[in-house]
Amino acid sequence: MRVKSTRKIRHCTHWACHLPRSGLLMIGLLPVIVLLPVIVLLSGSVLRAQEGVETQDAKPAPPLSLETLFHPDNKFDFDGSLPATHWIGQSASTLLQRGKETWVEVDPLTGETTPWPVVDRLAEQLADLDPLDAKKAQRAANTAVTRMREVDDVVLVKIDKGLALVSASKPARWLTRDASKWQDPTLDPTKRRVAYTRDGDLFLLDASSGRSLQLTNDGTDTILDGVLDWTYQEEIFGRGNYRGFWFSPDGDWLAMLRIDIGAIEPYVLPSASSERGAGVVRRYPKAGDPIPHADLHVWDLRQFDSGVVPPSQFITGSTPQDERIITGVWWNPHHFGLLVSVSDRLQTWRELRLCTMDVLLGAQPSPTLLIREESPAWVEPPSAPGWLPDGSLVWRSELPTGRSRLYRISPGGQEVTPLTPRDFDVHDFHVRGDGSFAVVTGDADRGTVERHAYRVDVDSDRPSALLPLTDKPGWHATILSPDGKWLVDRYSTTTMPPELRVRSVLDDRETLLAASELKLREAMRKPEVFSIPTPDGIEIPALLVRPEAAQRDNPCPVVIEIYGGPRSPVVSSRWGGTKSLYRELLARRGIAVLAVDNRSSAGRGIADTWSIQGRVGEIEFQDLMTAVGWLKEQPWVDSQRLAIRGWSFGGFMTLYAMTHSDAFVAGIAGGSVTDWREYDAFYTERYMGLPEENLEGYDSTAPLGVAEQLCGRVLMIHGESDDNVHPSNTLRMARALQHAGKDFRLMIYPGAAHAIHDPRQAWHMHQMVDRFLSDELLVTPEPVSPRRFSPRGAESRKTPRNRADKGGGRNPGGSGQKNR
Repeated sequence: MRVKSTRKIRHCTHWACHLPRSGLLMIGLLPVIVLLPVIVLLSGSVLRAQEGVETQDAKPAPPLSLETLFHPDNKFDFDGSLPATHWIGQSASTLLQRGKETWVEVDPLTGETTPWPVVDRLAEQLADLDPLDAKKAQRAANTAVTRMREVDDVVLVKIDKGLALVSASKPARWLTRDASKWQDPTLDPTKRRVAYTRDGDLFLLDASSGRSLQLTNDGTDTILDGVLDWTYQEEIFGRGNYRGFWFSPDGDWLAMLRIDIGAIEPYVLPSASSERGAGVVRRYPKAGDPIPHADLHVWDLRQFDSGVVPPSQFITGSTPQDERIITGVWWNPHHFGLLVSVSDRLQTWRELRLCTMDVLLGAQPSPTLLIREESPAWVEPPSAPGWLPDGSLVWRSELPTGRSRLYRISPGGQEVTPLTPRDFDVHDFHVRGDGSFAVVTGDADRGTVERHAYRVDVDSDRPSALLPLTDKPGWHATILSPDGKWLVDRYSTTTMPPELRVRSVLDDRETLLAASELKLREAMRKPEVFSIPTPDGIEIPALLVRPEAAQRDNPCPVVIEIYGGPRSPVVSSRWGGTKSLYRELLARRGIAVLAVDNRSSAGRGIADTWSIQGRVGEIEFQDLMTAVGWLKEQPWVDSQRLAIRGWSFGGFMTLYAMTHSDAFVAGIAGGSVTDWREYDAFYTERYMGLPEENLEGYDSTAPLGVAEQLCGRVLMIHGESDDNVHPSNTLRMARALQHAGKDFRLMIYPGAAHAIHDPRQAWHMHQMVDRFLSDELLVTPEPVSPRRFSPRGAESRKTPRNRADKGGGRNPGGSGQKNR
């Protein structure tokens, strides 16, 4: 049984968090952490291999080293992985857990598992397809489970080049044997029709008869029907999501974005590995360029079975004279209607508009305005609303308070009622289907450092108290069951890999399903998580891992890890996988690591982030230097051996810091923006405005323009085919440094994009970064002018120094951090 939390809701004074986007650092955001450990199945609540949960052999763990962390063939799984889970059943939810071979059902009260026969029936149905062997059928069945919402669902599964429809209660059948040119095939909620795009056009197919209809015929390289362009998928609808169409809940209507990118100049990313240097071509709008113009259309499919589909109804759109960004499209699951979110080009305001049947049939000229939100700076792309049975919606917004709160908006928009406390920032939320309450996540005590789940009323006339659903300090990554009764909770701390629990939302019951074992020969240091006050009273979050031997008489070097992008914190109380272990490795070698955020990445809601408007980099740099000042006050720090490293926005911050300060002896800048004129319009203009209206701001924040001021040694890294932050950013910085007579190092990874995914290239990068940090931080440079090029080689500038660690190993680890 779980003890009820006694934590009080109060004004947050400490801030920190985890940097969001996959792998190890990404622009815009944010690193995905390699979590997921070796499963130790505990106390009868979980079964071991007989249930198919893989465990690592019980052989002794090797020493922690760069090779055992990152080598493609020789790395060791120090923290393992937890099983995947999936909820099924909307009104009465069942918890499924992925085993070694198949899915099993889990009892939330006891943790006991039993075979789930549905997946076997799916495999049997698929095995009848010709040609399909049993193993391939089982794999397809396991994939199908993740797309099911109910036990008897019909779902689409991709098998080789083909697409099949499968259900536990009906024979499986091929929809097509060759869907190689289909993009985003999507089954409507009623399982009658499939929409997909091909060559820029939108198609509709009857799932029963196989009859297909091409809804659009104007698709080209620059007209995209139902397909998102690069900018819309990256900055609005989510990286990797190129689908620009949405079925209504009854399957009778289909909303679609038509995007015109014809005015956007193509950008060529050559590839050295391709014949004659051919590569990727992207229509990429840089700050100040023409932007993609999206129009929202809706198709009436009610007569599709008789072969009739009327022309689409235009809802709203963007023109060169009236530039708009469509930032959200959602169907109401309870009452017929389509909700659209629209902002101006600079994203200073946002409107929510409701399309009723009258609008879709042309009887009403335009959607009904529900609310208009205006910002003193900008609005961020919104998250999806929650829907209530009475037609109201639950909306997350930072306006007007500058804090991320939930609001209930009445069906006509006449009433807007705040639901969560003013000093609590909602990270995400889910409304229970019956509208009785919502589960929100955030950190009522420390802002962004921890992650907890809370229950909040949504039918109150005033903000209600938050009822904590998680109680242990640390990071709780939770998934609410569709019936709103249970939470799957993957819980970790800075020194403990995740454990898997299921918790009741309605009472105090909880069950441990699986836990992870950290396999280290020696105990791991406990990172210190704290905050550093700025001169104007802002608490910036920090995480410190330092060598035990670091003392006043034996000061150690420090490497600062930075990202710093708007609302993208890196400091958190969660387990960081190889990132956590690499910090431990550095500390064992005598190098401390300080991860630090600034007010715009981890402040009090968006209000603190607004401070950077028009001057991206300046306030962030001031907060960074506050952290540097704190380090210099510590007796165990060698302030002459400070380094900084970051990727993407963090690479920009690294170069900005090294061209505006002489505090750093070395820096590593990966995938860096070096001039905000070179980054995409949607992201950059949100924070910087148009270049022609903020010339001084763009000039003053570009490291490219002050390359001659570089202090310290810098290693710049970039992927040759980076379609996010183009490699020209780094290459232009290299040219400017050459003109300034500056010594620097540069590494380009052929074929790599914004992150280095190729295992051999990644291993090369880790070793390179490893040597660079060792050379720059574990030896003492001879005194040279920080602003002049030294003709001597790198080795001639250094003399050996006593190692801060007992072993004196020369192998601190590489970053591999992923970007926004």
